[in-house]
Amino acid sequence: MLNERPVMRVRTPSYVTRRRRRWDGVSWWFSVFFVIPLAIIAFSALTDFDFSFGGGASASNGKINVNVTDAYSGKPITAATVSLGGLQVQTDTHGHARLVIPDGAQSRTISVQVANYEPAYGEIPVNVGPDTSVGLRPTFLSGTLKDEKSGQPIAGALVSTVSNPSAGNPIATTDANGAYSLTGVTPGAKLYVDAGDYGAYEEDIAQRTSIDVSLIKSLASGTVLDDDGNPVDGAIVRVGNNQVETKNDGTFKIAGAAPGAKLSIIASGYGDTEVEVPSEGTIAATLKSQMVKGIYVNGTIASQPEEFNKLVKLVDDTELNAMVIDVKQDQVYYDTQVQFWKDLNPLDPASVPMVNPLYDVHAYIKELHDHGIYAIARMVVFKDPLVAQKRPDLALQDDRGGIFHDANDYAWVDATNQELRQANIDLAVELANLGFDEIQYDYIRLPSDGIQHVDFPFDWQDEAAREKPITSFVKESYAALQPTGAKLSLDVFGIIAVTNWDQKIGQNFKELAPYVDYLCPMIYPSHFDAGFFNLDDPNTQPYETIKSSMDAMKEQIPGMEKKLRPWLQDFSAPWVDDYTYTAKDVKAQIKATRESAASGWLLWNIDNTYTEDALKPAK
Repeated sequence: MLNERPVMRVRTPSYVTRRRRRWDGVSWWFSVFFVIPLAIIAFSALTDFDFSFGGGASASNGKINVNVTDAYSGKPITAATVSLGGLQVQTDTHGHARLVIPDGAQSRTISVQVANYEPAYGEIPVNVGPDTSVGLRPTFLSGTLKDEKSGQPIAGALVSTVSNPSAGNPIATTDANGAYSLTGVTPGAKLYVDAGDYGAYEEDIAQRTSIDVSLIKSLASGTVLDDDGNPVDGAIVRVGNNQVETKNDGTFKIAGAAPGAKLSIIASGYGDTEVEVPSEGTIAATLKSQMVKGIYVNGTIASQPEEFNKLVKLVDDTELNAMVIDVKQDQVYYDTQVQFWKDLNPLDPASVPMVNPLYDVHAYIKELHDHGIYAIARMVVFKDPLVAQKRPDLALQDDRGGIFHDANDYAWVDATNQELRQANIDLAVELANLGFDEIQYDYIRLPSDGIQHVDFPFDWQDEAAREKPITSFVKESYAALQPTGAKLSLDVFGIIAVTNWDQKIGQNFKELAPYVDYLCPMIYPSHFDAGFFNLDDPNTQPYETIKSSMDAMKEQIPGMEKKLRPWLQDFSAPWVDDYTYTAKDVKAQIKATRESAASGWLLWNIDNTYTEDALKPAK
């Protein structure tokens, strides 16, 4: 959207529990009893995990002695119910029970049950001796949680045997003494603890019925201020997989941050910082303002090291500190390892390749960082004619037949297709991991002309329906990029940024703002028609146009003004009038942007010819 002559100019709008099996409760060790034919064996130890029968040709006086023990500790279990035929007897204080065999019984069904133990069931064949031992597996667990340093109990912690407990799972809350008790513990289970300020903890239960846990408090709190001492609202504080945002007074609390842990803190308009969690006290973090002032570098210039280095020198010699480099526009310009894009390379060498390495991306990133230059990777997303050609199933279709092409004969791809969306996200994450400081999406929208003939996979006339695929894709991208530390920015139409209308291309300025680090509206004065902002000729009134644009955008996203970093015009627009842009006009735009408290600006010139006289020397 940035590098083509507009097909139409902006007009002033009129408004600005599981199923029980037959042998439920029988563990693996008891199953062996049924598989292997029983033999007459010596009296077994009390710690055996199965029924064991004593020697002798027959039961003594028609009676069977049953010894019931805890399978883990070997201790006798009192008051266990032993059932044989229609008889029920409870074990005594030694875990013993004596049952009389019914006369004439050819087989004897026996079961042993007691609360908080897995029950045992089975058949005792005839002509088996009088002594039987049963080891029951306990299904209970108890213990305490305490602070490792003070020894004080930790109350209110959630304790369970599953990482994400739901209805039907054993779960308990520690009481005022830090004690918990669980029942229904299954074989091989783990102990999971969610202790709030003390973070999360897990441990294998194994053959234990009691586990005491000592935890170190891992809740960090503090305040984030800017370099003028003002609180920073909405800064992201992250440790491991946990992250929170600061409140409007700059304060935060985050779990999982034990003393010595490193917190990363980022916020739009500021440089990143990292702080260590102290052993005592709160955190006081300061973020330094960061004004990103950059220029665009097209793929052709990037492919020529000599020309690229001229632009690096321009940045070194002026107030510039950033470069926006083409990495994907029609083709992918570096040697990506994302399989989707590699798979689109043709077998026929005469065909246009999808992946066309124009430069050594590793070398360029290193060079930029060596010069202290902020590196931004520009990705064109949904205007993707080569993908549409190679994978027509991913292209937008024309209701008159075939693939849709816009007024400039460019094919577009389907923004709702998850395979395509994921491929672009994977590319963005790869670029972030390569070392780019920021990923910038361009053409993150629906086509803007000829759309009456597009066979969209949704109701295009429904504003919410056409905005949904764009906003959801940006949201998914933001979540994927956050762990990398790289920022996400979006190029958006200027008219959309200053009004409350998506212009039927799916870009909703307000809806997109929460899911990006920077919004880069293209508020080129030449793209506003006469009368807009009550200006006679916005193109020849660059200061007034940019100032009015910035004021309107800040009204659209109150509280998120630091996310604004506009594209400014460093080119003449002969299709508008004969007015030639000079250093004075570029300076006027920069002045208006600076006065609006934006987080910097970017200069656009398709030929990468920039007005050096408009840029202050580097300090």
